[in-house]
Amino acid sequence: MRVAVVADIGQPVYHVGDEAIGHAVRDALRARGVRPVMLTRNIRHTQHYFGPVDAAPTLAFPWAPAARERYLEAITAVLDGDAGALPAGDPAFAFIDTLRGVDALLVAGGGNLNTPYGWLLYERLAAMVVARRLGKPVVVTGQTVGPTLSGHDAEVLGDALRGAALVSVREHHSVALARSLAPGHPAIVGGLDDAAAWRLDAPTPVAAEGDPRIVATFAPGTGPLAREDAVRALAALLDRVATHAGARVDLLPHMAHPGGADGDLGFHAEVVAASTSGRVVELPLPTAEQGADAVLGADLVVTSRYHPVVFAATRGVPVLALVPDRYADVRIDGALTHHGLEGWAVPMTALTTSEAATAAEAVWDDRGRVADHLRSTVGCLLAAHTRRWDEIETALSGRSFAASDWQPAPA
Repeated sequence: MRVAVVADIGQPVYHVGDEAIGHAVRDALRARGVRPVMLTRNIRHTQHYFGPVDAAPTLAFPWAPAARERYLEAITAVLDGDAGALPAGDPAFAFIDTLRGVDALLVAGGGNLNTPYGWLLYERLAAMVVARRLGKPVVVTGQTVGPTLSGHDAEVLGDALRGAALVSVREHHSVALARSLAPGHPAIVGGLDDAAAWRLDAPTPVAAEGDPRIVATFAPGTGPLAREDAVRALAALLDRVATHAGARVDLLPHMAHPGGADGDLGFHAEVVAASTSGRVVELPLPTAEQGADAVLGADLVVTSRYHPVVFAATRGVPVLALVPDRYADVRIDGALTHHGLEGWAVPMTALTTSEAATAAEAVWDDRGRVADHLRSTVGCLLAAHTRRWDEIETALSGRSFAASDWQPAPA
């Protein structure tokens, strides 16, 4: 069975979490004897990072809301038989042919099903519409739905979800919203992020002699705080915790242009410049594999990004998460809730008081108990995750199945 996979890969800006999702889905499909066809923005980029893999161009959508709505309408018209609805050389024709040549479509995870990232939303909507018109089974896995959707986007997304055989989303908020968009759907269920179980078998590095290690990752988005204020506050937070713990802080970027100085790389450089402890060091942009493995052997993770939370929690590493906005809160709180830590994240505004530093020191001081708790949750979560992937494979094959219930670990 050949399955086309829509994942946010091959972008000029390398995003560790999005690329990790692509790797994890590829591996999960291959483990079940399924041949993935990775839909990507850049085939050479994906084959460089993924190694030998079938890849084909995905369908990029305009950023402007009206333009992307018109493009989806034109694609739908082509599927209805009006080939003149698009210019003869439009990439949509090749995209349709790609999906015609596979057996099913998997829309892999990410925070893509919302209006602020509407060009990514419509890329996925188009793939779902095309696949269903061609009679191919569709599965959505590991997605965040919303939290922000315009009325029109909600309507179109609801129609697409109703045509999917299985919709597995990664937060309780997304389950509720997806069910409200496609009421009565028998298989809208919760689950882990697609990359949550990826590379858990990677060897843990032998602990080196010396200071404990804290891994920190911060996005340039700082919510209600001005960038310069957030930089100073984050530097002060890391200095205080590092001094309290006698630890080294590795600033590990998550998203940036490879070889550039933008994104997390540029933001981290500002944090290092503002630090005064001499304990905070800046690391280069890792690959997806390196980013996932970086938390192994760490004593604490401090982050405002989603996937470092996921990687830490499933590896039993205590984490302090800072959330700058509602979008981050929905995703990060959802990831922590799977492990019985609902409400564990700290708002970014806490940096302006002693609350964030107090929370970080408390997590550090209690890190043994927190790590034990996280490790106690992983077994049942991974067993449920494996069952979900068995259901995904069944749904992709077009066979009937009953979606299993999903329960977070107890607090």
